[in-house]
Amino acid sequence: DRYSRKRMLSAAIAVWSLATMTCGLASSFVGLILSRAAVGIGEAVIIPAGTSIISDQYPLEKRPMGTAIFYGGGMVGLLLAFLIGSWIGAEHGWRAAFLVAGPPGLILAALMLIFCPEPVREREIPSKTGGGERVRSFALIGQNKPLVWLLAAGAFSTFTSIGVMQWLPLFFMRSHGMSMGEIGVL
Repeated sequence: DRYSRKRMLSAAIAVWSLATMTCGLASSFVGLILSRAAVGIGEAVIIPAGTSIISDQYPLEKRPMGTAIFYGGGMVGLLLAFLIGSWIGAEHGWRAAFLVAGPPGLILAALMLIFCPEPVREREIPSKTGGGERVRSFALIGQNKPLVWLLAAGAFSTFTSIGVMQWLPLFFMRSHGMSMGEIGVL
């Protein structure tokens, strides 16, 4: 809340991208683990900063579409990572897939710094109680118990989905004899 979200987002994408490339350069298991941890640190900033920018960039009635496009972009990126990354990995080795995945993020981080404005901070929403009282977004979320449970369920299901996604390719390779390219298409 105290710093430019645009700068934090750009820095996070740059860290994520550089760490992705260092995965391809890792010469030991510890190096790979540290590089993957750095990827996670970069990724951790994306959702909070991105959704905060969306909430300030769009009026209340257009936020669901902005958020859907934001999350949809992640799914398209995941699809492309599987298709393109598995092809590169099959043709040129797993290291090459990591090395190729980093530069587009560095370009995106630079473009964001240059062309994306920092939106004005959160607009307060008048409460339903009247009297000019203002309620901030977290208070609105905390007062909506079904939404709190839905957000908690989403967090747990995302944790599980990512865990399965990490190990599923190895399962298909070891148990079903599939190639990296076949798994990427599947």
